[in-house]
Amino acid sequence: MEAIRKHYRIPAAIGISATLGSEADTYALSHLRFGKEGIDLVSTESFVQLEDLASYCLAEPSAAVSLYLEGKGILVKEIPRTADTKWDEELISQIFPHFSADKFYYSYLEGTEYFWVAIAKRDRVDGILLQLEERQIAVVQLFIGPFVFDAILKQVNTYNKHYLFAGHAIQTDEEGVWNAYRYDIQQQAKFQLKVGNRPIDAQYIGSYAAAFNTLMHEFVSDRSLSIDRLTERFQEALAKIQFKNNGLLLLATTFILLILSTVLYSYYYSENEVLSARTTQQASSQKDVEQLQQEIAQQDSVLKELGWNGGVSKAWLLDQLGVSLNEAPYVSLTDIRVNPQPERRRGAKVSTQDNRNKIVLKGKCATLDGLNQWVRKLNQEPWVDQVQITQFTESQVFDDEQQVFSLEIIFSYDVG
Repeated sequence: MEAIRKHYRIPAAIGISATLGSEADTYALSHLRFGKEGIDLVSTESFVQLEDLASYCLAEPSAAVSLYLEGKGILVKEIPRTADTKWDEELISQIFPHFSADKFYYSYLEGTEYFWVAIAKRDRVDGILLQLEERQIAVVQLFIGPFVFDAILKQVNTYNKHYLFAGHAIQTDEEGVWNAYRYDIQQQAKFQLKVGNRPIDAQYIGSYAAAFNTLMHEFVSDRSLSIDRLTERFQEALAKIQFKNNGLLLLATTFILLILSTVLYSYYYSENEVLSARTTQQASSQKDVEQLQQEIAQQDSVLKELGWNGGVSKAWLLDQLGVSLNEAPYVSLTDIRVNPQPERRRGAKVSTQDNRNKIVLKGKCATLDGLNQWVRKLNQEPWVDQVQITQFTESQVFDDEQQVFSLEIIFSYDVG
C-alpha cells in the first residue's frame, strides 16, 4: 500500500523564505524531494533578484513552491492563556486593538501558557504574491511567524528542548508543546546547526521548514495562511498528480490484462488444439470399433449359417450320445447332425433360424416306451438343456417292425 501511496504524494518542494526589509527584500531557497532513504536536501540558494529566483523555480516544474515571510511588517505577539482559555479571533484585539480580518492575515500557535499570534497586512502579502505570480512562481502555501518551525523542531539538534537558530529562541516540553518563544537577531546557536544529520546554515532554516511543511502536508499540522487561491492551486496540483498516476495505473493495468489475456488465449488455444486432436483420434477409434463390431457380427452370422459352434467339442458330444445309448439297447441312430445348417427348400430363401447348440438325431426304436426311457435319460445329463421328439412313425421298409423317430437336443454351451 505504501509503495502505491508514495506515487500520489508531492515528489518535491521548494521553500522560499523572504526576509522583508525597509529598502529591499532578500530570498533564501531550500529544495527538498523524496529519495530512496527519506527526504533529500537537493540544494540551498540565496537570491537578491526575483528573476534569479524565478529561473530556479521554473527549472523545477514538478516541485511545489511554498513561501515563508519574516522581517519587517511581520508582527509576533503572545497572549497569556489559562487551561480554560479557548482560541478565538477576538483575542487578537487584546494585543492589536486595530486588528481587522479584512486588512490583516494572521496565524497562531497554542502553547502551554500562551497563544502566539503573527499578523501581516494583506496589502503587503498580496503584493509579494503578485510579484512572484508575475514571474510564474505559483505559491501553494504561505507561512508567517515562527510557527512554520513547529514541524521540524524534532529534527533540529537541541539541548534540553531549547532551540536557538537565526534569532529564534523556542522552548518546548517533552511532548513538543511550546512553553516559551522570543526573537532577538543577536541570538545565534553556539554550535553547528543540523537538521537530522545534515548541517544547514541558519539563513536557510526558514525555507527548509516551509518546504518540509508542504512536502509532508499530510502528516503535519497546517500552519499556512488560509488564502483561497493558494488552497485551490494546491488542490489542483495534487489532483494533477493523482490524475497522472491514475492514468499510468490504468495504462499499466490494461497492459497487464492484455498480456494476461494473450497468455490465456495462447494456453487455451493450445489446449483446444490438443483436445481437438484427441477428439479426432477418439472419433477415429470409435469408427474403428464400430467397423470391428460389424466384422464380428458378419463373421458370427457366417458361423450361424455354417452351424459351427466352436465352444463344445463335437467328438465329446458324440461320445456322450454313445454312452447314453448303452442303456437304450432298443434304440439305434441312423443320422446325427450337430449345429445343422438351415434347410433350404426349392425356390425358398435360407432360413435365419438359429441352430447353434442343437443336435438333430434320426433313428429307429422297437417301442415308444423304449424311446421315452432314453429321452428321460438324456434330460438328466448336465450338458443337455432340452430334448424334444419331433417325429415318431412306422418304418416304410417292408418287413421292418421298428419305429422311425427324429429328436432335437439343445445342449449347453458351457460344458465339454
